[in-house]
Amino acid sequence: MVTRTSGKSTSNPTTRKTSPSTLKRSHSSYHESYPVNVRLLTKPPFEISETGWGEFELVIKIYFHDPNERPVTLYHMLKLFKTKDASCDATNSLLYNEYYEEIIFNEPTLTMYSTLAGTVPHGPSSLGLIAPHSVNFEAAKAATLRQIIEAKKKLASEIAATKSKVNAARDLSLRLKNDIATSKHEK
Repeated sequence: MVTRTSGKSTSNPTTRKTSPSTLKRSHSSYHESYPVNVRLLTKPPFEISETGWGEFELVIKIYFHDPNERPVTLYHMLKLFKTKDASCDATNSLLYNEYYEEIIFNEPTLTMYSTLAGTVPHGPSSLGLIAPHSVNFEAAKAATLRQIIEAKKKLASEIAATKSKVNAARDLSLRLKNDIATSKHEK
């Protein structure tokens, strides 16, 4: 998703370079506050440009020319404002909030299989449809893994500290109980 900081958004479903006859149409459902909140796109680049502000779930249904291949429905949480996950391009005031989504065809029809087997995975940027991804997904994955490892270390340290405090409190409780029992016997 590409979103201008002024609120203009562009939606472009993840595509794979296939023959022009693979994708038939795209059906997108926007928030009901849009005057025309259901859009049907019948030719590439399956892209919508709108102005707005807010946050809502965008439902995208992709249909294929092969009538035996079932449509694919994607759900995307569209945020038309800057978030911690979004990056901003200062040169043209675009706000990028990109997510990697992959369509996996389980038991595709013979026609779809032939089409997919004869293609090379290809992003929409090389087709000239949109700018290259502003998010380096491999770097984001590595950073996320580092954060998880750091969090596990911190959690282990906090657990050890808490166990130490619990053991100290248990020892103190036992000492106090012994002191109370001893003082009762002395009286």
